Amino acid sequence: MGLEIERRRLSIFEELSGYEKSTVKPGGLLIKQTTVRGVRRMTTIDPKDHANFDRLAGWWAPNSSMALLYEYNYLRVQFIRDRLGPRLQNCSVLDVGCGAGMLAESLARLGSRQVTGVDSSLTSIEQARAHCPSDLKISYHHGELSSVSESFDVITAMEVIEHVSSRTLFLEQVRQRLKPGGLLFMSTIEPTLCAFASTILAAEYVLGVVPKGTHQLSKYVAQQTLAQEWGTAGI
Repeated sequence: MGLEIERRRLSIFEELSGYEKSTVKPGGLLIKQTTVRGVRRMTTIDPKDHANFDRLAGWWAPNSSMALLYEYNYLRVQFIRDRLGPRLQNCSVLDVGCGAGMLAESLARLGSRQVTGVDSSLTSIEQARAHCPSDLKISYHHGELSSVSESFDVITAMEVIEHVSSRTLFLEQVRQRLKPGGLLFMSTIEPTLCAFASTILAAEYVLGVVPKGTHQLSKYVAQQTLAQEWGTAGI
């Protein structure tokens, strides 16, 4: 009787979830293989954040709300260049959450062998493609990180992880696309009062340089926490 109940529970579970192969043990349910048919796939995209970034325009306009990123980009490029040196010219680079391509273009100009940018915002990708000079070897992809099948020598993800729906899944996807011995450059925002005042209160509600709701203090990540999560992900 108990085994028949377990089998019935398994049948209902398979119908609802799409799990193809399972093993029933008396007194419990053990799932061995989790191949999913027709169920919602895992994603790192936060719908609210995605909508906010899809409304951003004029990334490259000098007087736009995104002009502050020019200063950030200079610091990012300098940091990456100083760490990689001449090796950068032999590296394939993936820029995750590339936006309109500010960092991707800079790394391509420094001589990176191959630069790929991926972003879930079609608006941003269209601006990146439109602005990219024909002499730069950059490939832009609209979609999420899981849509990228190649692996890379260098991966950059600047101010991205505080916008994803699952840091665990995101870091796992990053690890899968980083070549052995590759380098990951990631920046984010510390969950401090200063960060709240500058990136949320000032940027969103006082100056209005980014849409309200773009940042959430609860998603900001402390450096120590992120380092631990890197280790857990095997990075």
